[in-house]
Order: sequence, then structure tokens, then C-alpha cells
Amino acid sequence: MIWGVKKSLLEKRPLPVGVKDFHEWSDRIIKAAGLISKVEDQKYVLANVICNNCGPAVAFESDAYFINYLRKVAANQVADDMRKQIYEARKQNTAAASAPAGTNGEEPKS
Repeated sequence: MIWGVKKSLLEKRPLPVGVKDFHEWSDRIIKAAGLISKVEDQKYVLANVICNNCGPAVAFESDAYFINYLRKVAANQVADDMRKQIYEARKQNTAAASAPAGTNGEEPKS
């Protein structure tokens, strides 16, 4: 193992060129990534990585590359959700702090 990664995951392997190959390849990657998101969603990400991130001359890539990519996408989703929650909490705290005393942040009634 190198830095906690199995050597076999670092070896470049051929990218899938058929539907059966894609499913076997992506199932192997998804199992190794160990994420809890839907398999179909992870396969969609992997298909996008091949189409958009592997250059036209790339026919081989390591499993570790794709495993790391899936984990990064999952981390991005969690971080984005946390960022939104923190933003909303700050917005509510700011509104409550700036509301006139006794109004509980409600708009005055006319």
C-alpha cells in the first residue's frame, strides 16, 4: 500500500468501451469508494468524468482517480448544503437581532 491506497488502485486500467464493461467498471469503482449515495447517481458522475475530464488521448486511468473524484463530488455536496444552512442561520440571526424590541422580527401591522 502507498499512503493507505492499494497499489492495484493506482495502476492504470482501460476505460470501459461497452455497456457491460461500463457496469462492471463502475460497480468496482463505486464499491471501492464506499459512498452511501444512489448507485445510479454515482454512475452518472462517472460517465460525466469520462466524457468531460478524460482528454481525447486518455484510454487508461487508475481506479483511484475515479474513486477520489466520486468522494470529492460527495464532499462538495455536503459542504454546499452546510454552507447554505449556515447562511440561512446567519440571515435569521441578523434579522432577529435587528428587529425592534417586542416585535419578534414581525412586520408591523397597519
